[in-house]
Amino acid sequence: MRRHLAWLVVLVFGVPAVAAAAPRGAANVGTLALSSQTEGAEVFIDGKAVGKIPLAAPISLKPGKYTLKMSKRGYTEYIDVFTIRARKETKLDIDLLPVAGVMRITANVQPARVFVDGKFVGETPLEAEVPAGPRVIKLTKGGYRDLTKKVDVVAGQPVNLDLTLEELPADQNPFRPPPPKPLKWYERWWVWAVIAGGTTALALVVALPSYYLGRDPVDAFGPQFCWGVGVSCR
Repeated sequence: MRRHLAWLVVLVFGVPAVAAAAPRGAANVGTLALSSQTEGAEVFIDGKAVGKIPLAAPISLKPGKYTLKMSKRGYTEYIDVFTIRARKETKLDIDLLPVAGVMRITANVQPARVFVDGKFVGETPLEAEVPAGPRVIKLTKGGYRDLTKKVDVVAGQPVNLDLTLEELPADQNPFRPPPPKPLKWYERWWVWAVIAGGTTALALVVALPSYYLGRDPVDAFGPQFCWGVGVSCR
């Protein structure tokens, strides 16, 4: 009988005590459980990024109204308002609809201009939405041959292209200066070196006689010169 009375006391007085000990703030929090089949879609709440689909866990929020936004390249964008209630879980199941393909283009030379069906859409490396259906992709860059490629674009699916542009020959490439022309024989350095050396030698030949003619033979050539030619130097 006493045991039953003890349990009754715990039930009457213990439970309120435990409830009173719980944090007051936690009791007012609700959660958002968001599910979606659009993997990789970005999730924003009141403009703040909170993760990508699939979310790791429900999101805890204070009671009130919030704006939810989901977006992904190639899909429609979702924006709506939801309400969080205290100690309640708000469940949302949202799927985005595919409306365009996502094209990612890289090239062996950067940047190259990208045209889709004749319309300029950007430069490589490029990531852009492209309407679904058959498309003509054209890649251009100065000094390289234009590259054209046909692709089938499927809504919601990526199109990854790694393209290689071929450089124009040197004689057709206005962006590359032509190689220097071979030098003519009179433009070579050794020709002018020989000419300079000959000019110096000729100047010496002309200058030396003039130098020595104006001087005494003994001073100019020494006594041996006079003895050698059989004349008297003095």
